[in-house]
Amino acid sequence: MTRLIEGAMKRSILILTCVVLIMAWGALSAFQMQRDYLPSINNTALMVTIQADNYQADQVKQMITEKVEEAVRSVDKLDYMETNSFDGGLMASLYFPGHTNMEKAENEVKTAVE
Repeated sequence: MTRLIEGAMKRSILILTCVVLIMAWGALSAFQMQRDYLPSINNTALMVTIQADNYQADQVKQMITEKVEEAVRSVDKLDYMETNSFDGGLMASLYFPGHTNMEKAENEVKTAVE
């Protein structure tokens, strides 16, 4: 080990040149690497929120949630749905498969809910 260190000290110019070359190679590689800052993302979930002031959670569930669930089930390619009734409203999460055209799905949901 000592001989290796002594050899490196005697050839300091060679070691320094190798370090600079390796750093330059790394910097060149980093600048040539392709970067995608904002990749396209297809979010396949929709949130439906309905405000129902003056209704308790159980009233929202009985009067609104069941009707919304029934209407939204007819939407094409709906994978599954989660609903949450609370005092003063309803929130439904609708999940679709990854390859779904979400603009079309959103329009179908709007039509079904109205």
